Amino acid sequence: MSDSSGYRNVILSLAFLVTFSVHLLMFSYGPLVSSIISEMSLNFTQASLIFSISIIAITVIRIPWGICCDHIGFKKSLGIGLFIMGIFGFLRSFSGSFIELLIYQLFLGVGVSVVIPAMPHMVSNWFPKEKIGNATGIYVAGFAFGNMIGLALTPFLLSLFGGWREVFRAYGIFEIVLTIVWWALVKEYPNSSIRSQKEEKNSSLPFRDNFFMILKQKETWILSGLIFICMGCFDSLSLWLPSILESKGFPLITAGIIASLLALGFLITSPVSGTLADRFPRKRIMLILGLLSGPAIFLIGLDFSISIWVAPFLAGFFLMGIMTIAFMIPVDHPKLSPYVASAAAIISSLGNLGSFILPVMVGYTRDLTGSFFVALLLLAIMGEITVLLALALKESNENGKRN
Repeated sequence: MSDSSGYRNVILSLAFLVTFSVHLLMFSYGPLVSSIISEMSLNFTQASLIFSISIIAITVIRIPWGICCDHIGFKKSLGIGLFIMGIFGFLRSFSGSFIELLIYQLFLGVGVSVVIPAMPHMVSNWFPKEKIGNATGIYVAGFAFGNMIGLALTPFLLSLFGGWREVFRAYGIFEIVLTIVWWALVKEYPNSSIRSQKEEKNSSLPFRDNFFMILKQKETWILSGLIFICMGCFDSLSLWLPSILESKGFPLITAGIIASLLALGFLITSPVSGTLADRFPRKRIMLILGLLSGPAIFLIGLDFSISIWVAPFLAGFFLMGIMTIAFMIPVDHPKLSPYVASAAAIISSLGNLGSFILPVMVGYTRDLTGSFFVALLLLAIMGEITVLLALALKESNENGKRN
């Protein structure tokens, strides 16, 4: 069964569920933040830090996870990471103080940090080059679906269960079940021939030299900058959009539905952008998406009813379209592809600093000014900077080859 192309669909389906669960656990916090602030008497900066502490763990631990994944494979690495996510995602429901919740969120981030390095490794093992974009788009769409369900479903579960602790408990149980399924079904390689080739290569990796080689590549820093902005802006909006909409007078459930449109844009753009990037020059697609991302973010801050319903979808589509293409580039880059998990770990760790810095910036700006408008303006400016970064990339043709 593992030699058939049909088993690729099993692997990709499970990969989708993994990325779905990551953002379900991470971004379900947004609709719950008002309840947690009220119960624990937190300010907005503290509430931001609870979310962003996971990003610190992701940033620090992801590179060791990438090295681990290049040596022991994506199945074992992700299996361990999923177990950590399930346990600490569940334990969040027992938090008795700000510090306790902070600690559980920190260890949740330790588990989450394996996912980005492991996914390109999975694509490299299982999919031919002409299907890289499609496979990448599908697993990246799982992040989007997790966002969408986390933002839209969580307010209903909060109302149904009566408290944020019960919601965290339910999501933690889901993650533990997924961990069991992962260990039971996933195989590392399609066949023994590919297994021997990969293991021979991985056994001889001189990581220190390769680490510095990865850092010397211009694309490493450009892609890190793109991911810094795209993930930072998207995560900031995912965290604070329900509160922004509540401040405009929307009920929490309606705010959750509108906020989920951000993730819907992410969900749609992932396979669309991935497929387009298999067929057309990646740089040109990124330039178009970057140019449109700033205005889409800015529209969220305006008090027009149409823009409130449309702008989150557009922001998610443009920002995450750029990120989807950025994750494709190391897979077939001539110098990064042999060490794709390590390269993805380094790039995403540097990029994930945006997911720590920008949400805290939004919370601090809200505390400072009493309004979210200035923070949204700053995020819109960041969105336009992606155009400058994309311009610095070398052009590629429809097959991902560099000119």
